[in-house]
Amino acid sequence: MNAILCGPETSMPANARDTVEHPATTLRVAHRSDLRSTRASLLRDLRGISRPLARVAARVMRQRDLLTPPAIGELWPWLIGDLASLPSAEVQKVSKAWLAIYLYTLLLDKQCDEPSDSPNPTDALTGALLFEYGLGDFLVMTAGTKWQATVRDAVRCSLRDQELDVRMAARVDDPVCKRQTAAGKNAGFLMCTAALSALTQIDKPVLDEFAKSVLLAFQHLDDIADYDDDWRRGNFTPLLIAARGHLANLDPTVSAKSLILEGLVISGALRDILSETKTSVECALQRLSSTSPTAISPNAPPFFSHLITALEEAIGGIDRSARLLKESQDDECRRLLLEGIDQRLRIVAQQS
Repeated sequence: MNAILCGPETSMPANARDTVEHPATTLRVAHRSDLRSTRASLLRDLRGISRPLARVAARVMRQRDLLTPPAIGELWPWLIGDLASLPSAEVQKVSKAWLAIYLYTLLLDKQCDEPSDSPNPTDALTGALLFEYGLGDFLVMTAGTKWQATVRDAVRCSLRDQELDVRMAARVDDPVCKRQTAAGKNAGFLMCTAALSALTQIDKPVLDEFAKSVLLAFQHLDDIADYDDDWRRGNFTPLLIAARGHLANLDPTVSAKSLILEGLVISGALRDILSETKTSVECALQRLSSTSPTAISPNAPPFFSHLITALEEAIGGIDRSARLLKESQDDECRRLLLEGIDQRLRIVAQQS
């Protein structure tokens, strides 16, 4: 019986693990030169103000490049620009302002996730400079347009919900609020769609709506990338709240990652979150295309098609593995099943 359960469907083939490309890798390769140009331009400006602070910004960029899965947050303006066939020069302006805000949020997230009694003053000053630089440019780009209010609202919403997210990290009794703050703390992404709409002088509230509709979906994928770290820190994301009944007996300080993953699978929480994410992305793309079909590029970035395919495969694999995990008592079989799921999640999970 166990030999049947541990057949070829229990995990991804070894060669598939080496050849399947992460959707974020595709996106970063497509915009490698854009990313380098934007970084170089921002760092030149920062060095003109303070070389020590510019070095901090450069360090954060290098650290982000080492992440697995690769981070996509920096390339958000280019993703939107590709979808809507926007002029490259205008996307570049937005990308530079966004990079400053993005680096600021990374420094802020570190302080929220890893609070210290002795905060680093250089990091704090770098964050302040990046925030002023990025927000100032966004306000200039949207000045005199209806999108300026969107920029200010996005900043206020993201800061408010980031504070709520930190304060309510350990709470499991209000999943609705958790989902709202999970999406709201990423409201800064709306600054990009606002600036792109203002600069290109096109009325595309549909871009704003698209961004709003995928904020929670991308946060779910970010939570999947960090589920074990969140569990150990007692940060109950919507994913962990949904699985809490199957995680209750695990000690956060010593439990193996495989046991946490098993709880996510057996509870159905992981499958439900992936299905919700897939539906959200598909619906958002469909609305974007049907609302403004002439504005959507016929060569929309393959990131989304790759992501949807990866989600479909992960959901199918988890469905099969969940059934087999419940039936098998063989430790080696269970190990192989969980290893296969972990490999699939490495293709699906996104680091914002």
